[in-house]
Amino acid sequence: MISEISASVTAIKTSLDLLRVLGDAKSESEIQAATHGLHRQLTDLQIENLRLAQLLSSQYEEITSLKRELSKADKEKREFERYTEYKTGAGHFIYAVRDSLDNDGTGEPYACPHCYHKGAISFLQALYTDKNDIFHKAKCPSCSNVFRMEKNEDRVTPQTMSDIGKLMGGGSFS
Repeated sequence: MISEISASVTAIKTSLDLLRVLGDAKSESEIQAATHGLHRQLTDLQIENLRLAQLLSSQYEEITSLKRELSKADKEKREFERYTEYKTGAGHFIYAVRDSLDNDGTGEPYACPHCYHKGAISFLQALYTDKNDIFHKAKCPSCSNVFRMEKNEDRVTPQTMSDIGKLMGGGSFS
């Protein structure tokens, strides 16, 4: 860009010199030669001006594009910074939104740690919890990892063989 500006300044200087020659010219041939030279210099100057305008336009577009990318990266960074590591009741480490954690240390939404470390936020989806399951579970829809979450408060402890024997009428199997 500096070379284009230098070329434009040189063309302007040459044009001014030709104007002086035109003013000092005595004969018709000197006037025509100076006028022709001035016309050629002005044409060169217009071409150089057009090149500069195109260069400025392309640099403006590039700057605008870079600003958009920077804004997007900043937004993604802020989104990732909203999350903190959280240890579930089952001992799994996942990510939770900082502001969503309540006094019990539970909250939603949770994010998959595998996807998080790959630069993506994938919300864990709750899975069906049976009455015999010790923990609630959640699954990442992106990478299919399953995480044990908090204890299942509605869990019914399975009966032992002794308990079944007692219920069936009598004895113990122990």
